[in-house]
Amino acid sequence: MKNQEKLIMAGNNLELTNSIKTVIKEKTEKLFEHNEHIIRMRVEAEYDPHQSSHQKEYVAKGHLEVRGN
Repeated sequence: MKNQEKLIMAGNNLELTNSIKTVIKEKTEKLFEHNEHIIRMRVEAEYDPHQSSHQKEYVAKGHLEVRGN
C-alpha cells in the first residue's frame, strides 16, 4: 500500500489483529484515493461491550489531517 506510512492505527480495549488491520487499511485506502489533500490519518478501533447492540460490534474513529489550499 502506497499510503501505509500516512496511516496510524491504534486499538482501545482490543488487540489489533492482522485481520482488523487489513480491513482498516482497505477502507482507508479508498479515502486516500478520493482526496489527495490528506496528509495523515489516525484510526482508533475499539470494542465496548456496554454500548453495542449486537455481538462483537466494534467502533472505528478516524482523525484526518488535511493540507489546505
